[in-house]
Amino acid sequence: METLHLRLLIQLAKLDGNIDDAEVNLIMSIGKSNGLSEEEINQLFKLPTKAVDASMLSDAQKFDYIYSMVQLMKVDGEMHNNELRFCSEMAVKLGYREGVLFELVTNIVIDENMKTDRKALRKRVKPYLLASA
Repeated sequence: METLHLRLLIQLAKLDGNIDDAEVNLIMSIGKSNGLSEEEINQLFKLPTKAVDASMLSDAQKFDYIYSMVQLMKVDGEMHNNELRFCSEMAVKLGYREGVLFELVTNIVIDENMKTDRKALRKRVKPYLLASA
C-alpha cells in the first residue's frame, strides 16, 4: 500500500489539535489491513503530508481516500469546521464535486458493525466524480 492515504488521514486527525484514540485505532486498522506494521504506521505520524496527485489514482482509490477521511472525521463523534474544510478541499483535489462530502457524511455509519454498504455508496457518489479527474 502506498502510504499517502494514511498520511492524509493522519493530517486530518491532527487538525483539531487532539488525536483521539478512536482516530489512531482506525488509522492503525487501515494501515495493518494493507500490510503495514505498527512501527511503520507510527513513523508516518512523524512525516509531513504530500500533495495529492489525483491523476495517479484509480476511481476506486479516490473513493477509498475520501471514504476513509469521512470515517476518520466521524469516528471521534465530533466534526470540526477545519476537518470539514480539509475533507472538502481533498474531495475537490481528488476530482469530486463538493456535494460528495454531504452525501458521504450523511451516509457513512461509524459503529463496530460497519453497517455502511460501501459498494452501494460508491455507486451513489460516482456521479460526483468529474470525468476529467
